[in-house]
Amino acid sequence: MLFDLTTQKFSLANARLCAQASKDTYLPLGEFNREAIGAISQQKINSDTAHVTVSDLGNCTLVTWRGTKEPIDWLTDLNALYENIKGCSIHKGIYDSVASVIEQVNAAVRDLGKPVVIDGHSLGGGQAMVNGYRSTWDIRAVYTFGQPRVGDPNFARLYDQTSKFPTFRVTNATDPVPWVPWLLGRYRHAGKEIFMPEPEFGFVAPDFLTAPSMVRKVFDDGLELWRLWRDIKSGNFAHLCQHPIERYIERLAA
Repeated sequence: MLFDLTTQKFSLANARLCAQASKDTYLPLGEFNREAIGAISQQKINSDTAHVTVSDLGNCTLVTWRGTKEPIDWLTDLNALYENIKGCSIHKGIYDSVASVIEQVNAAVRDLGKPVVIDGHSLGGGQAMVNGYRSTWDIRAVYTFGQPRVGDPNFARLYDQTSKFPTFRVTNATDPVPWVPWLLGRYRHAGKEIFMPEPEFGFVAPDFLTAPSMVRKVFDDGLELWRLWRDIKSGNFAHLCQHPIERYIERLAA
């Protein structure tokens, strides 16, 4: 399956490919599912805090960062920001996890010698964004799914201003992970949001809101925050059911 490198716009086909790759990167070390994305070859690179699959798709290299297997951890993750990275602050845990494998990933990408697409789900989405920000590769696009916030307002501004590639941050309805770390911690999102609203409000997937308006976001985010607060008070994180990559694949395929 070839990634469409000709478009700078959000592509449903590209999103589906990246979501499937994000699902496959959860496979145990040494296991691959090349047929699912049509990869010619794949290599897994791991550390204690990062898990990456580098796939040769023929016309490009796909670098997929695996998410955490315990998404509930993101609801209480208040790790300090990593200061002074290109004039901004980045979440220390995410930055350090990328740094732990980046030399090996660089070597794998260099060996293939092709344009690069980066993707990831959950924590892997945050790692994908940091990877894109600090990389000198020939990056054509970044796709993330259910990604937490990565850095401070300076990071978000610099990322959007200096990136020569589009970044599409797909968020699913009431998935609470994109809300963390909290705004009160000075964290902000970068990239262009592709929001999949709750079907109960008259939207049927794959209807998306691309970079939704402030009015729409106030409504949707306010509703999401209320639901998340209700879940926290009850101890029942029901809306985490919107977070697994399988749920993203399901809605992208509808």
